Amino acid sequence: MESEKALSEIKERLEKKYVSLVEIMRLTDELNEALSMNDRRSIRLVMTMRGGEMEKMGVLDGEIESLMDFVSAKERDTINNYKTKEECSKSVERICQIKQRTQRLLDKVIEKDKAMSKRVYGDSSFYSDK
Repeated sequence: MESEKALSEIKERLEKKYVSLVEIMRLTDELNEALSMNDRRSIRLVMTMRGGEMEKMGVLDGEIESLMDFVSAKERDTINNYKTKEECSKSVERICQIKQRTQRLLDKVIEKDKAMSKRVYGDSSFYSDK
């Protein structure tokens, strides 16, 4: 596979990953609401749906990792470090932008997840300061 084709495939999968993460954020908000109402049925349903989206993201991550074998070491380094350089291609620049946007959203999901976990589990939370 040529490098440009691999970069195109990586970009496509990163966009799908971002869409899954947006859905995880929405489901996290729904889960928070279901927890507030102590709606056990909704909690189970939303957790299952959220897990499905996380699974999709895991598959996409594996595919992205495999596709990275087809890009140059320089491009791989740029992509892995989210640092666009003036001499990088538009494809690599776009991939870095998507990765940065995805990381910002992931950080927000993690913050919401931490707050929810601490609220439900208190000191037993995975995120509690021990």
